[in-house]
Amino acid sequence: MSKIKKILISLIGDPTNYHEANYHYNNYKKTSNFASSILIDKEELDKKILIGQYTLADTGNTFEDLQKESIKIIENKVKEINDFEKIISPGVFYSKKDSKKDKTLDFKGEIYNFYAYILYKLARIFEEIEGDVEVILDLTHGINYMGYLTFNAVNLILDIYSLVNNSKIKVVNSDPYPPGWKSPPFPDLNINVVLEKEIQPSFVYPSYSDSILRPYSDSAEEKSKLGKELHKKMKNEKSCTNPKYFINAINKGALLAAYTFSDDFDQRVNFAVDFFKNNIDIRNDSSRITVIPHFSFARGFESFVVAEMIKKVSNIDKKSQVKLDELNKKVDIYKINPMLNVIVQNEIKSVSDSIQENCKGSWNPLSNILKGNVSSDPDERTFFAHAGLPGAFVEVNCDTGELRYRNDKLDKIESFLS
Repeated sequence: MSKIKKILISLIGDPTNYHEANYHYNNYKKTSNFASSILIDKEELDKKILIGQYTLADTGNTFEDLQKESIKIIENKVKEINDFEKIISPGVFYSKKDSKKDKTLDFKGEIYNFYAYILYKLARIFEEIEGDVEVILDLTHGINYMGYLTFNAVNLILDIYSLVNNSKIKVVNSDPYPPGWKSPPFPDLNINVVLEKEIQPSFVYPSYSDSILRPYSDSAEEKSKLGKELHKKMKNEKSCTNPKYFINAINKGALLAAYTFSDDFDQRVNFAVDFFKNNIDIRNDSSRITVIPHFSFARGFESFVVAEMIKKVSNIDKKSQVKLDELNKKVDIYKINPMLNVIVQNEIKSVSDSIQENCKGSWNPLSNILKGNVSSDPDERTFFAHAGLPGAFVEVNCDTGELRYRNDKLDKIESFLS
């Protein structure tokens, strides 16, 4: 049995105000200004990920500059994070110039950008991981919205990852640092386990139809102008299937539809991220830095990230013709959902048995091969009751054991998956 990979995900806010404490975890004590340092010592970790925001930067001309400046500040204050993989996300923050800060920091935008960006980065990381995992999520140093949104993102990523591997999550948080504490001595703070559970596939993966990006501005005129720019740019991009068809096919056990509506979702994700990063207004002078993204990620971006990750971890590439044996191998993703598992298994077996008994030659209507009464015009309920394999919609190649949908039924199938 392979070893479970342990992955630490730590949040970090503004480390310039961090103070040392005696952290306690599993009968072990360590003095540090970073709570996760004790987890590094006590847990046998295979990977470490740090999530922060670009709002620490007080200089820079590009998205990447803001990330690098923020990392520089973090690494200067927290020594244990040099070998962490770092996700530095967009954020919203305002801090007026004072005796401690040389500049006014003004980072505008929508909080959702933080969630969308870390979801995208975590998906890319977990797409490359293999085997069972346990994520230890340390929320100690998260500020404002960071903890809630990071937990939601990690939970969704593990939900998808659990389609093919066992996944667990342990959420930890330290006792609060006593206000006004004068060190030394250092305060004693416990690292508390606040949640520990196994994650299983929910099959309610988000399938939004929204755009991937939307203009961000207080001016209606400016929003209209930005919207036209985005529309023009997207027209020049390679078209991509709406991810809701693929996601809802997975959600409802229609595996042939999942293959049919799979696509290069990662290309649209890449486009959205690059367009977001390249359209940020950064105004930087000696007394102030103002950062204004011209666009915000929209819910459609989340669905593209979800579709990309489901496709990658379950290995469901776009195919218009799929062998029954291949469909049968994918049924295992429904093993924890008894109802879907039984429906999909039974329908594939029924088709397989009918093909073996009654099928000859290439591309025959499945309705001519199946036993019993077959609806000539199945509705949405019937479509999903047959795991997306109603006889009137499907053709079978008896020589190769492949199935495909009739071209004249694809629009109707899309309507069922909307």
